[in-house]
Amino acid sequence: MPAAGFPAMAAEAGRTSDTRKALGVIASYSIRALKCDGCVAFVYSEHERSITPVAVVTRPGVPAPVEEGMSLRLTRSSLFSQCLGSRAVIAREIGPSEQGHEVIDVSGMSGVVLRSMSSDAEPVGLLLLYWNRERPALEPDDIQMVSALADQAASCVIRGRLFSELERSEGKYRVLTENASDMVFSLDGSGRFTYLNARVRDILGYAPESLIGEYFSEIVTPDSWEASQLAMRNAARSGQESFSYEWEALAASGEPRFLDLRASFITRGGEIVGQQGIARDMTEHRRMQEEIERRRLELSFSLKRQSEMQDYVVLVTQVQEEERKRISRELHDDTVQALVALSRQLEMLEHEDAGTGSKRRIADMGSLVDSTLENLRRFTRDLRPPMLDDLGLEPALEWLVQSTSERESLAVTLHVKGEARRLESDVEVAVYRIAQEAVSNVVKHAEASRIQITLEYSPSHIELNVQDDGRGFLPGVERADRAGGLGLVGMQERAEMLGGTLSVESKPGHGTGLSARIPCTRA
Repeated sequence: MPAAGFPAMAAEAGRTSDTRKALGVIASYSIRALKCDGCVAFVYSEHERSITPVAVVTRPGVPAPVEEGMSLRLTRSSLFSQCLGSRAVIAREIGPSEQGHEVIDVSGMSGVVLRSMSSDAEPVGLLLLYWNRERPALEPDDIQMVSALADQAASCVIRGRLFSELERSEGKYRVLTENASDMVFSLDGSGRFTYLNARVRDILGYAPESLIGEYFSEIVTPDSWEASQLAMRNAARSGQESFSYEWEALAASGEPRFLDLRASFITRGGEIVGQQGIARDMTEHRRMQEEIERRRLELSFSLKRQSEMQDYVVLVTQVQEEERKRISRELHDDTVQALVALSRQLEMLEHEDAGTGSKRRIADMGSLVDSTLENLRRFTRDLRPPMLDDLGLEPALEWLVQSTSERESLAVTLHVKGEARRLESDVEVAVYRIAQEAVSNVVKHAEASRIQITLEYSPSHIELNVQDDGRGFLPGVERADRAGGLGLVGMQERAEMLGGTLSVESKPGHGTGLSARIPCTRA
């Protein structure tokens, strides 16, 4: 059985992730416990079929048989090779015949004891004890001691490799988040920042380290803070893992910035301990929308200028759709694939033999990568659902219905009338975008529990109807931003751009109905 002092030695070796230091502690203890003249701990490389001495410890005045860090190629006849294939303790007297072909200098040794350092029957190294004088006879307790020391050394090698792999994975993840075009953040359970990538400096003008430990409520408006709290409470109540909300934040310069956030909860032991997510700067987008609306109102006073505005909207819409396709494709092909690869590496690391703290760090990183990956996938689908181009309008609307139902806990249904068929791309895109914007308005403003979408095909026209049971509003009376008025303007322009019409019927307390009628082919 292990001698006195073994638990303390094992604890000391286990406190460090430095493999050389941990093996040095074990080698020093081996000399004291077994009264040998020296101890060498080798790390084994199966790929190179070699061993490397990582820790070499001797009694005072005893020369070292090998230098640390020297890679040694194994031969099949070597005693070291025989030891790697067995978990038994090998004790051997050193005679003249063995002094000429071993991988290290054994000429001064009279006897050695070898034991492989193994994990799940796979060797990770060798533990060598040697005597320059007559080797004492080994008692059963001595053999158990050698086995215990070798197993402890194997654990140290595996832990060191795990920490090295963890550091490499953290480095890859850090590069990914630091180079992201959006702001990546995490908050603790009380709403204080625990992480921010460098993008916060570009968006808000703050150094990331200056906001660590600060409450996010200090940089957002009271309305934004209340909206985010409501979104989090609703998500936690309904069991959703991810949610979205908006921030109106004050930059370091005092300028307001508008951020669109996609976040997910961080859980530990079934308890919510924080959140993590991505914030996209929508300030310029909002300003562009406001500017487009201002110009639209200016141009609406004359038929000629109204025609010019329509031509402008056509151009902007076409450019926007092409840009959506490009961004969606690049995000899917590059960023999503990189996150998938990183997630798989973290899954493999999580199953390695590691301490509780390391597994928790790996699990938290994996949770952040998976939630970021899911948010990114949803974002690319929102930008441009691939089935809209590949399969057509009806499958794209089915995906919109399913994703909205799952994300917002709403009863959303789709009914198709007439003979479904593929239409011109401009028509399919316009109908899908109108439906998408209508559903988004209901989610944001209507406080509805049910949405019904009806798509009706006729030989010359296609008609879209979106009906909800929400609180309704008075068209032309309520503020446009509360009723989704700016979105209605965009939907109406999409319909008119293709020679169609769009109408809205609503009454407070009786829901809202939206109807779009568009020719199947452009005039």
